[in-house]
Amino acid sequence: MKRTIILVDADLERRRLIAAQLEPKGTGILTAENGPQVIATLESSTPTAVVVNPALVDAETIENITRTWPHLPVIMLDAKLGHDPIAQAKAVAESLFNPRSFQLVQPDEILPFQQYERRILIHALETTGWNVKETARRLQIGRATLYRKIDRYSLRERRNAG
Repeated sequence: MKRTIILVDADLERRRLIAAQLEPKGTGILTAENGPQVIATLESSTPTAVVVNPALVDAETIENITRTWPHLPVIMLDAKLGHDPIAQAKAVAESLFNPRSFQLVQPDEILPFQQYERRILIHALETTGWNVKETARRLQIGRATLYRKIDRYSLRERRNAG
C-alpha cells in the first residue's frame, strides 16, 4: 500500500529531511504551511496520515480534521525534539513505519472513544495484512461487526489508497 502524508510545516529544511526519510519507503508527501492549506489539501486528496507542526495549526483545526476525517491519523511533530530536523524526521518515520511504535494512548491524551476504536481497528487490520477473518478472530468480534466498523471509519479507503 502506497502511503501519502500531508506534512504541515513551514520549515523547508525539516520538510526536506522528513521527505528524505519517507520517500525511499514509498511514501508520497503533500505539503501545507497552515491550517487552511491542510484542510484544502484534505478536501482534494486521500492521504494516509497528516503530520503537523503544532505551532502552525490551532486546536480548532485539529479537532475539525479528527471530526471530519475520523479514520485519518494525525501525528504531531514532537516539541521535545526542539528544532532538530533530523530527529524530527526520524520520529515521523518511526511513527509511520514501526509497528512497535503503535500506542493506543499518548501521555495526557484523552480522545473520543471512537478514535481509540479506530486506532485499534487500523492496528489489527494492518497487523493481519487486512485478513478480515483473522482480525475478527483476534478482536473476538464477528466478521459482520468488523465490516460495519470498517465502513463506519472509512477504512476501506485507507486499504485501497495507493
